[in-house]
Amino acid sequence: LYNILTYFYILSSVYLMILFLYSSHYVSAFCSIRVLLLFLVFFFFLMIRRPPRSTLSSSSAASDVYKRQSYDTARFPLARLLGDYLLGPDSDGRFQLSNLSQLHVLPYDEASQPLHPKLTKACKASQLPISQAGRRCEGANKKAMMDSAAYRRFLEAYRQFVIEVLVPFATEPGGQLLYQSPPTIRVVFPGGKRTISPHSDSEYRGHQAAEVNFWVPLTPVYGSNTLWLESEPGCGDYAPQELEYGQVLRFNGYQCRHYTVPNLESTSRVSFDLRVIPTALCTHREKTGEFPLEETLDGGNFVCHLHPSLTGFSPSPSPSLP
Repeated sequence: LYNILTYFYILSSVYLMILFLYSSHYVSAFCSIRVLLLFLVFFFFLMIRRPPRSTLSSSSAASDVYKRQSYDTARFPLARLLGDYLLGPDSDGRFQLSNLSQLHVLPYDEASQPLHPKLTKACKASQLPISQAGRRCEGANKKAMMDSAAYRRFLEAYRQFVIEVLVPFATEPGGQLLYQSPPTIRVVFPGGKRTISPHSDSEYRGHQAAEVNFWVPLTPVYGSNTLWLESEPGCGDYAPQELEYGQVLRFNGYQCRHYTVPNLESTSRVSFDLRVIPTALCTHREKTGEFPLEETLDGGNFVCHLHPSLTGFSPSPSPSLP
């Protein structure tokens, strides 16, 4: 019906325009009325051509190339929580830290227990020495890290962060989302290689056109130590995205190509990223690409609930991270 009405008004507008332009009455007053009527006809046509604001489509879901949003780091101390998870229990004080941007200065060559795989990978990419004990992160160690209380605290804060910060930023009021969980954690030290080559997510199998990408740096990012993104799909005008801790970047990663470069700055980069999809536009709910999805319900609840003992997500007692 909407398309039929659109075509009707197009034909009507053309007919009225021809009628008025070739009228035999050239009285000045009539000309003024004719101009006014033409304006009203075309204005009305433009208004009905505008789609309703509540209409969702896979192209409109991620239509804005990128936007920034601030959030309360006291309410969501994500840097502290992720730092607790990455560094693990600290028995001798050598691995305490006041800022994640200085994560590379810790004495990894003195580690007496297996390091988190993200730290091991970052050390190798920057050619930093690692102790033999630090390198020995085998299957049992990885499982213990994933089962740790620190990781569960981070995930609980992350889920609430999605509800309170990202849902209003990615969909209509009262809308529901499917979101990537867990997020992708990235750690890059000074001198580290690029973590991603130029690409758009549409180049990989299984991604969905309605995806919206979010990037959450937990350290200041700038220069060569950040994400590079084009301003429009296929434009190629790549520019570094500068953000501070407490900001989140929303961008159209499905269509716009993005990448990182070797970190030539003097600071580390710690971040996580995720993809969200409006539930009404999701084509398959289990995964997008290789990333598992969870769903929000009623604007504030989750399909996957945590154990009751994990209610609340106050930071761990350690005062070592911001």
